[in-house]
Amino acid sequence: MRPYLMISNRNREDDRLGSRLATMGFYTAPADADPGKLHTLSAWTRVARQAFIAQLKQIGTECPIVPEAEHENQKLLCLFVHGYNSDWEDTVGDYLL
Repeated sequence: MRPYLMISNRNREDDRLGSRLATMGFYTAPADADPGKLHTLSAWTRVARQAFIAQLKQIGTECPIVPEAEHENQKLLCLFVHGYNSDWEDTVGDYLL
């Protein structure tokens, strides 16, 4: 499993992200994190942009190109993008599905 990764430009409201624009933040949570706890912002660790990018690049190196006949075995990196019509709890819930 890979770590959970999140980028957000929403403000912080208590232990969640709010609905107002704020400075871009980069967050990670370990792969073995309890998904039930990822609905709280304190379950995530804020990291520097450069560290976040380095982690994405590392994950990308684990996704080699495979022959077409083996595509079902290919490793993937999926990005989940949402809009402001979703609140924090709904967005995290969709991400964890």
